[in-house]
Amino acid sequence: MTYTPTPTQQPQQQRPTSGLAIAALLTGIFFWPAGIIISPIALSKIKKTGEGGRGLALAGLIISIVALVGTVIAIVVSAIAATVVVGAGAAAVDAMNESVESIGAVDESVGLGETGTTAGGIAFTLNSLDCGIATVGDEYMSVDAQGQFCEANVTILNGGTEPHYFTATDATGYIGDTEYASDSTAAIYAPENDVFLTEINPGNEIVGKVYFDIPADAALDRITFAESIIDGVVEIVL
Repeated sequence: MTYTPTPTQQPQQQRPTSGLAIAALLTGIFFWPAGIIISPIALSKIKKTGEGGRGLALAGLIISIVALVGTVIAIVVSAIAATVVVGAGAAAVDAMNESVESIGAVDESVGLGETGTTAGGIAFTLNSLDCGIATVGDEYMSVDAQGQFCEANVTILNGGTEPHYFTATDATGYIGDTEYASDSTAAIYAPENDVFLTEINPGNEIVGKVYFDIPADAALDRITFAESIIDGVVEIVL
């Protein structure tokens, strides 16, 4: 009987892993735009050469695609959110502008000797306006005009439901578009003047004087009396 030896089985040689497959996975994880490009190239090369790493290249492609979809969704959501925020911001700005425009708005415009009333029920009547005054006060306390003082004699009636404080600073004189704040010092020094920091209870009225220091050769066009800094205004056209 002849003995025939069994041939020794050669171990199967392992295929080398494609470098592009590794690159596809790494770029898919850390920089998906490159992964989108490299992964298909790696898969195509592996199919031709028979190299290993197909799973790595496929994983890189999937990760890159998922990252792309997530980025697109994030951009769309951000755009929608930005549109909502901008729209809300524009509405808020419009509302604020309307509020600002309402501050100091003229409630009523009248002439000398006529009565104008604010929305809050404070009525102003300019009884007279005398200009060309050089000094206001007495021998003990007085103030000199830089140009000339105009003395506005005004009646203020509180037709509202709450006590009202009026100060000389609530009055403004105008020459064209130029504003002239009332002179509070002159209002204080003027004898028997009840208009400065006087509380007027509902239903009561006071008569007082407000002064404007304007250029010597000028004349006021109009005077405004404000209920308060933010409330309504009565305009007296001269």
